[in-house]
Amino acid sequence: MINSLIGSVIGGLFLIALPVQASPKLRVGVYVSPPYVIENQVLTVNDISSLNKPSPSPKSSDYPPKSTTKFDGISIEIWQRIASSENLEYEYYIVKKVDTGINQVANGTLDLLVGPISITPEGLKKVAFTQPYYSSYLALLIPSHPPNLWQLIHPFLQRAAILTVLGLVLLLFLVSNVIWFVEHKRNPEQFPKNYFKGVREAFWFVSVTTTTVGYGDKVPVTGTGRFITYLWMWISLAITSSITAGLVTTFTLALTQQPAKKLSNLQDLQNKKVSLLAGSSYFMNLTSEYKITPVLANSLYQAINLMYSGQVEAVLDGDRVLRYYLKQNPKVALTTVPIYSSFLTYGFVLPQNSPLLNKFNIDILQMQHNKEIPNIIDKWIE
Repeated sequence: MINSLIGSVIGGLFLIALPVQASPKLRVGVYVSPPYVIENQVLTVNDISSLNKPSPSPKSSDYPPKSTTKFDGISIEIWQRIASSENLEYEYYIVKKVDTGINQVANGTLDLLVGPISITPEGLKKVAFTQPYYSSYLALLIPSHPPNLWQLIHPFLQRAAILTVLGLVLLLFLVSNVIWFVEHKRNPEQFPKNYFKGVREAFWFVSVTTTTVGYGDKVPVTGTGRFITYLWMWISLAITSSITAGLVTTFTLALTQQPAKKLSNLQDLQNKKVSLLAGSSYFMNLTSEYKITPVLANSLYQAINLMYSGQVEAVLDGDRVLRYYLKQNPKVALTTVPIYSSFLTYGFVLPQNSPLLNKFNIDILQMQHNKEIPNIIDKWIE
């Protein structure tokens, strides 16, 4: 009895003396894509390739390696609040392509992937996604050139515009005939009895009345003529207002005419070359489905340069990514065309059957209900 008691005490003291082994840090892959993940290159960050190298000797005071690069953005802020809530320690590893990061989470190289990672059926076959923390849609980035002279004139040469002008001229001619008919006998000085000369003068009178100018050089003297003129003033007022509104609308549309009218959905891109970021099976599947010719780029800047050089007609990416680029570069002659039919939902990537999945889902839902996530999004996007 005494021996067993002494053994228990010694065993307990031995266990107390053992160093407490800290939980390993989570290896968090980050896919840099502003405004979701913004890399501020202060110092250095772990490269994903270092995970495949032999571990350094524990003699080094820098072991395990520390991530000192500063990251910002929507995804980073949401993740950091989740990590703080769950008391998790982690270190960052930059991932160059989305599909690469998903595969590295699936094979255990990474514990988590953070960024604008679309939740897709193909991805769910390999990994687990958290609840969506943000929803967006696809968009095109296209050149925004000012309209040339032909683009300004062309709307006024359309069939509807020409018929409107011809109709107005015909109406003026008919009213001119009526005015001449009731005035030429009693007022031959202003409306000559000769038909062609009289109608010509009446046409002038009706025209200036239509434009509400009314020079006063010609005035009907008959009661019928004045009554017809009175009616015509009100009719012409309505006609002038309608034509003015139509001209303003047409001219405004001409001034704002953009290539967006030619590229408004994915169907318009059939057999056209479009630049997109490499490493996204989701985008590649879209290009295959809509028979789009993809030209892959390693960064958004490279994709835009491909468009500037004329190698592609547009850049395809998430709407918020492209709009954030325009916000940061307001002087570029580019514009976005939203594609609302192609919806995107973003979530964090974890290994299948991860014990952290349910905890993260609860944290995300709580942050949505507490308006934390909407506030973070407004901070970076609005």
